[in-house]
Amino acid sequence: MINKEIKLKIYSDSCYFSTILLIMGLLVSCVSTSKVQTKDRITVMTFNVENLFDTKDDVNKNDDTFLPLALKKTIQHKKICAKARFPAWVEQCLYWDWNEDVVNIKLSRLAQVFHQVNLGKGPDFVLLQEIENKEILERLNQEYKLGFKEIVLIEGADVRGIDVAIMSKFPLKEKAKLHYVKFKNISKDRIDDTRGILEATFELENHIPITLFSAHFPAPFHPVEMREQSLQTLNQLLFNLPQDRIVVAGGDFNIPSEEDHSTQILEKFAAPHWWVAHKEGSSQWQGSTYYPKNKSWSFLDILLVRKLTTNNKKWRLDKQSFRVLNGDPEQKDSQGFPKEFDPVKMTGVSDHWPTAIDILLEN
Repeated sequence: MINKEIKLKIYSDSCYFSTILLIMGLLVSCVSTSKVQTKDRITVMTFNVENLFDTKDDVNKNDDTFLPLALKKTIQHKKICAKARFPAWVEQCLYWDWNEDVVNIKLSRLAQVFHQVNLGKGPDFVLLQEIENKEILERLNQEYKLGFKEIVLIEGADVRGIDVAIMSKFPLKEKAKLHYVKFKNISKDRIDDTRGILEATFELENHIPITLFSAHFPAPFHPVEMREQSLQTLNQLLFNLPQDRIVVAGGDFNIPSEEDHSTQILEKFAAPHWWVAHKEGSSQWQGSTYYPKNKSWSFLDILLVRKLTTNNKKWRLDKQSFRVLNGDPEQKDSQGFPKEFDPVKMTGVSDHWPTAIDILLEN
């Protein structure tokens, strides 16, 4: 008699489950008794892809850094570069050769990260930050066969020309909206991170709606009050939705660990209404970004899931499903920290690692 471990995996477009059976010479078939099978696990990922630009010069975007070197010879271009906020940005604007080879490498690396989810099938939803336009996402989706049915991006007014976006494998149910935070008691020279909060509602199987918010809050060098007011705006958008609606918000919230510890910003403004995924999940993850100067990890890339306020048993957050996606070697430098994309050396992916969670649907 020989003992055999049989690992049986059954996948379909709408349902997959796996079971490991230790049996002696028996094959067990798993059969759904439901007449209509539905997907019982929805994966949501958030990813700051770090400057996903094409090679075209868009007059409506501040894309001067992300152009081929051949387009950077004019005096006008050099004047524009000189106005960049940091010296490193000036150098990049002047000398980076952002050509088609660079973009192809960038897209292929991003696709490899997407394939880390769901045994290579990728997530059901991705909340994205630092996107130039919808066209570059369509290219990513089509050329690397990622399988997204909807790509949502509304052009915003960010001074760098970057936007937030959502990619979905489910159809859009309602027209998407871009909400701007109406900052109060903030000096005008500070209000230049105007990316807005993107809202989109999609329809899962069995006509179940899910609303997602993609956000990119003001950077840490701006006052903490701007991130507090951004969270308050997000909460108000949540309150406007039906109480039993599945709602997930995520993005680059730009809240360093030191700021969260000192101000308790997430505890005050997020925790009362949302499950904060990285606080609910496993403690094995140090963070999604690393600050070499401070030698500190932070979860800038946050996922929030609405807390249930009713007796709804149709869905829930799988709290232990939270993970940081950093399995590709190009995502890490020699010290194991997030490796930003370098168009000169053609190395790295992004200075952020994406995070992901699963929502469980009860049939």
